[in-house]
Amino acid sequence: MEVEVLSKQKNKLLSRLEVKFTLRFDEGPTPRRDSVRLALEKLLKLKDKAVVIDYIIPEFGKREAGGYAKVYDSLEEASRVERKYVLKRNGLLEAE
Repeated sequence: MEVEVLSKQKNKLLSRLEVKFTLRFDEGPTPRRDSVRLALEKLLKLKDKAVVIDYIIPEFGKREAGGYAKVYDSLEEASRVERKYVLKRNGLLEAE
């Protein structure tokens, strides 16, 4: 899987970095949020940050997908802004 960052924008009001990206993958289904999150952390050199994948939309007939992620400085910052189900979906909170 190959990740390319299309744009990065700092949102000071919500204390986060907003990232638009493109995924290219060779085989199988669209990559899962966990693997995309790890690839973004590696690409952007993030440590101890809360990365929330908002969406991944595959392109029809191609092995590509577009996506949008939000990077918070800490889990507390993410919890203040994001809804619980989004944090659970991204593996940042335990399922109840």
